[in-house]
Order: sequence, then structure tokens, then C-alpha cells
Amino acid sequence: MWVRLHRKSDSSGLFLAFAGLLHYAGLNVQEAFIQTYADYGAYDWFKVRTTKSESYLNNILKKNTVTLEQAISITENELSAVKFSVIDVVAQNERSAILSFRGRDQRGALLAAAKALYQAGFEIQSAKVHTWGRQIDDVFTVSMRHDFSDALNNLTANIL
Repeated sequence: MWVRLHRKSDSSGLFLAFAGLLHYAGLNVQEAFIQTYADYGAYDWFKVRTTKSESYLNNILKKNTVTLEQAISITENELSAVKFSVIDVVAQNERSAILSFRGRDQRGALLAAAKALYQAGFEIQSAKVHTWGRQIDDVFTVSMRHDFSDALNNLTANIL
């Protein structure tokens, strides 16, 4: 099933809050396509695996929101065991980078990656998330709020 989450204006940590909401709803994200458009806002599509009915999901997703603080709290309390095999810098320039998180598929991996990027000071511009059997490859295009090497060191120290 595909789920689309949208906000007219993007904000720092919005993807983390979206990932928290999906986690809260008990959804297993198999694929995702994340994009922010200047004129239209954030349009994030998630292909999820679930046994829940469409009407149940519509109800829970429309009635609930997860704040940035709640999403961070979820990751601190439930996801401390999530680890990635490798985080690669696929490409980089002076203002942005493409980062790939790879590892085994595990509950909360997308939420853990989103939290790590947010706390390291990266802003997610776009992403493609894929689950290949029991492996994941989550690729994020990020902008940098400060020095890239320091942010990358903080990221890998906290998540690998």
C-alpha cells in the first residue's frame, strides 16, 4: 500500500516527524520517495507493508500527528539497537551531499537514519528508500547547515 504525507511548507525535521508517525502506526516502510518543492511543499510517498486495513490506516494517519520531539523520543526509547553496516558519501559539493545508509532490514531503520541526519545537522532535500529482501539502501540528498566533515563524523559516531 502507498501512503502520501504532505505539508504545504517544509520545515526542519519534518521527514523525521513523518517517519515517526509511520512507525507509531506500525507500518513497515519498503520504499519511499521524498521530495520538497519550493512552490508546493513536502510530498513524501511511502510504500508500506502492513496487515492493517486501509480504513484503519486512514483513520490513524488523519487523527494522529507525531511532533519532532516525539519522533526523537521514539528513537531514543525503542531504536537504540538499530545499526547500519555502512554510511557512504556518494557525492558531495560545497552545499549538499548524497549519503547512502546500508544494512540489514530492521524495524525502525528509516526512523533511526532520519533522526541521525537531523541531529548531525543535515536537512533532507530528497530521498529514495529501498528494501531489497532483507537489506536496505536508504539514499538521502542533504544540505549542510555547517561543516560537512564535522557533521559526517557526528553522524557515523552515533549510528554505526
